[in-house]
Amino acid sequence: VINVVASDAVGKFPDQNAAAALSRVPGVAIQRDQGQARYVNLRGAPQRWTTLAFDDVNVIGSEGRVVRFDEIPAPVIQSIEVVKAVTPDLPAESVAGRINVVTASAFDRPGFHISAEGAPGFFELGGNLQYNAFVQASNTWGDQFGLTATVTRYSRNQVTDNIESAY
Repeated sequence: VINVVASDAVGKFPDQNAAAALSRVPGVAIQRDQGQARYVNLRGAPQRWTTLAFDDVNVIGSEGRVVRFDEIPAPVIQSIEVVKAVTPDLPAESVAGRINVVTASAFDRPGFHISAEGAPGFFELGGNLQYNAFVQASNTWGDQFGLTATVTRYSRNQVTDNIESAY
């Protein structure tokens, strides 16, 4: 079983990262930290049982076997493939499944292409601003050479109200 989240679907929602985009896939659970989607669980299994790949090349996350999917910005994603049934072609450590992030390529849109987005926001608690912005440019020269560059920035100055009362 494989689910694919295309970049068109990611662009329709205000997802800043891969974890938020994956939250819409059936059988995928998201763990949040201060309201932000961060970790991914496939089929209820522990996080460390899910492997991550970029363009079919397996990688280790910044925290070892546990991958922080909030570190993958949405603008660099062409599609996300979620494999929830372990097949013989997957690495042995893919106990719960594998998530393959297919990155944007210059050959997706031949010729020169530029796209940009900016989204401001405001947190009432603490009175802080937030923003999300990216610029992506790509160009191809013939059928053999292409270049894509993406710059993304996400700022979220959140204040957490941790006041708890007890007798």
